[in-house]
Amino acid sequence: MRSLLFSSIVLSLVPLTLPASAAPALESPMILELSDGRSLAWRELGPPDGRAVFFFHGGADSGLAAQLLAGAAEAGGVRLIAPDRPGFGASSPDPGRSLVSWADDVAALADHLCVGSFDVLGHSGGGPHALAVAARLPQRVGRVVVVAGGAPKDAGAAGMALPFRLNRWFAITAPGMQRRFLQSHRSGLENPQKFLSQWGRMSTADGAMFSEQPEVGSLIVAEMTEAYRAGIDGAALEGQLYYQDWGFSLDSVEQPVDLFYGDADPMAPLSWGRYFVERLPSGTLHVLENEGHFSGLVHHATAILEGRSGP
Repeated sequence: MRSLLFSSIVLSLVPLTLPASAAPALESPMILELSDGRSLAWRELGPPDGRAVFFFHGGADSGLAAQLLAGAAEAGGVRLIAPDRPGFGASSPDPGRSLVSWADDVAALADHLCVGSFDVLGHSGGGPHALAVAARLPQRVGRVVVVAGGAPKDAGAAGMALPFRLNRWFAITAPGMQRRFLQSHRSGLENPQKFLSQWGRMSTADGAMFSEQPEVGSLIVAEMTEAYRAGIDGAALEGQLYYQDWGFSLDSVEQPVDLFYGDADPMAPLSWGRYFVERLPSGTLHVLENEGHFSGLVHHATAILEGRSGP
């Protein structure tokens, strides 16, 4: 069933030839032992004395994805702190976790690093986590940035490509099938060229970027592979959390929230950005024209870190 499902999605896609690029070397993350005995892994980029920004990765990604913002962080004087969430990368699983419990882990890491106040930046599945941390730690979080962020169940699925729409439906109604989907995703990473080709056919903006910047595609494969280091359990649990009660209301997020959504993103449609801006007290929607799920993050990295729209 797994192979039938995945094949039905990708066999109709015309192969896309991408230039080869060596996978980036993986630097070992730093590890913090939390009070409950779990390990929390994180990486840092940019100047250590820069403005602290916590980067929250997507739902099939790892903290290594922060490397996509490395140049902008260095140039902008941003200390980018990128933890792996529970069950991702080198962080221990936490079967009882929720979106809001992530705030406790972030607070513990901030205390360990002697960071009093900070901004939060969430990409894709990291978006709901950024909002949760802002809601739970209002005295510590300043600016909130959501880039192609996941949305609650009532935001709907209009504008999503079929594979992502299916994964959303599985997460809501059929967790067992969602696990099969994730297993297919993980195994697909074993053939990076084919994986990026298939992704590029679903998202032409991302596909163009992979062709022009092959090192970006290689990094995405590497950081996703790192995400599944301990298996798919972390991603499977998190995929369900997006469509359950978030544990906080959007109107409780009082900080300024910048929402960046590409109008050519088949995974996190622009309609989700409009959903959020209508419900957040201080939300600003930045529409990234002709950008996909990852290309918007890469091409507008400086604007995303600085808090303005435009390239």
